[in-house]
Amino acid sequence: MPDWIDLLNYSFLISGFTIALLGLILVLSLHQINKWTRCFFIVFFGMLTFYIGVNASSYISILFWPDYAFWSQLLMFIYSAVSPLLILMLDIYLIKICNENLHKSLLFFLCTSMTVIYLVLLSTTWFTDFIYYFTTDDGYNRGPYYPLLLAPPAVMIVLTLVGIIRRRSKLTPKQFTALLTYVETPLICTVLQMFSHGILLVIIGTSVSALFMFIFLLLDHVERAMNQSEENAMQKASIMKLQMRPHFIFNTMMSIYYLCEQDPAKAQKVTLDFTTYLRKNFTAIANDNTVPFSEELEHTKAYIGVEQVRFEDRINVEYDIGHSEFRIPPLTLQPIVENAIKHGVGNDNESVTINIKTVHSDKQTVLSVTDSGIGFDGTDNNDPHIALDNIKQRLQMMCKGSLTISSAEGNGTVVTVIIPDIS
Repeated sequence: MPDWIDLLNYSFLISGFTIALLGLILVLSLHQINKWTRCFFIVFFGMLTFYIGVNASSYISILFWPDYAFWSQLLMFIYSAVSPLLILMLDIYLIKICNENLHKSLLFFLCTSMTVIYLVLLSTTWFTDFIYYFTTDDGYNRGPYYPLLLAPPAVMIVLTLVGIIRRRSKLTPKQFTALLTYVETPLICTVLQMFSHGILLVIIGTSVSALFMFIFLLLDHVERAMNQSEENAMQKASIMKLQMRPHFIFNTMMSIYYLCEQDPAKAQKVTLDFTTYLRKNFTAIANDNTVPFSEELEHTKAYIGVEQVRFEDRINVEYDIGHSEFRIPPLTLQPIVENAIKHGVGNDNESVTINIKTVHSDKQTVLSVTDSGIGFDGTDNNDPHIALDNIKQRLQMMCKGSLTISSAEGNGTVVTVIIPDIS
């Protein structure tokens, strides 16, 4: 065998072993993925590392200790026996993520049958020289039927390839790409190795495609986790839209009750404001898109009108609407104003002044709500209405906006919402 082939194989073995070991270390360091997937890839990369390690030991034994033909043959038999199991494990993973029954799977049955045939053929190498044989003179030699040994793994790869394509609709794009790459690369390497004497193409092809497959599947896991997080946030937002403080409704109804006798005209106005407030709240429940700012402002004014009946002259609201031609997630401005009122006049006899201002500059709209109260905690998880953290999530997801909280000059708080223009 030419020296350059030995050097090439050394580099393939070292590179393959390093890649397989890197994959194993990566899986062991990850605890965020589900238990079954983590255990699967620990076994998978552990088996791949063992496969390449034994392969390297066999190759070194053949080159440097040809007199120990038995040990060289034993090492080759061990790593050769592991080879189809790497394909069979991929079939198990494919069937698992497609939620199919392993014991009823035709793909698993056919690939298991090919594995058995392969192991039977491999076992004959101890008794015949048809496939390959060892001598103390020139070490390892391929027999006339060596390609026959590679046929069952090639058939397994083709079956797996067909299985992946048939299940494409059940896989995410990244899962499909990852599994397809892992199958195609060793298939090409197996065919080439049938006709390239002595070059260990399958080793480097299998290790590189295995790491690529795992990274792509990991990216898919992260992407699906992020999508699930966004979906949970939206569901949480929808649920929280339904929640209104019972004492707020009770106090409003009682105010209307007394006003009906004391000031019927005012009772009518409060009833109209309260009806508008409820209508906007329930409309927001079914709305997954942004709304014109004018609608959100109308909702907020209706809420303020209801609260001003209860607190009378203790609530003063100033409007400085320099820009209104933009869209905003529903229930953004109203909960901010509600928090300002709650923390400004809710627990004492103090009054609060609230300034609502909008400006447009530098291709973005800035909405600010400034109050003269004592301030409030934007992460108040005990508040049964929409917390500001939830508003932040919806702003980011629905219009790439942001929300910040800062102290106003003197007393009070400034809540600033920034919404970039849609290009």
